[in-house]
Amino acid sequence: MNPDDLARILDELGRRLGPAGEHVFALAVRQVYIDAAIAMVFLSIPLVVLAATARRVYHWQQDGDSYSDREITTIFYVVGLGVWIGLALLYAFIVVPRLLNPEYAAIQNLLRAIAQ
Repeated sequence: MNPDDLARILDELGRRLGPAGEHVFALAVRQVYIDAAIAMVFLSIPLVVLAATARRVYHWQQDGDSYSDREITTIFYVVGLGVWIGLALLYAFIVVPRLLNPEYAAIQNLLRAIAQ
């Protein structure tokens, strides 16, 4: 989308919304911050779980015994947690730029809603 098309679309949006446009844009910017807060909660949960299980994994590595059901369960638990952390980091790469420039993200959201 070139700048002229974007300007035309934004002018049309402003004309359709009228005086409510400023309020809608403020709500869209506020929603970007709310989405970022939800993302921060989503990102902190795996870190808390990782901290809670780190001691168990450390002791498991120190024992050196043969594999038991508990140790195998711990391995699957840690692998699952690693996948969760990977997905959370991927989500962070999406959310952090939106948080740094919430007005741009709000415009993107509004244009996406119009295009649907």
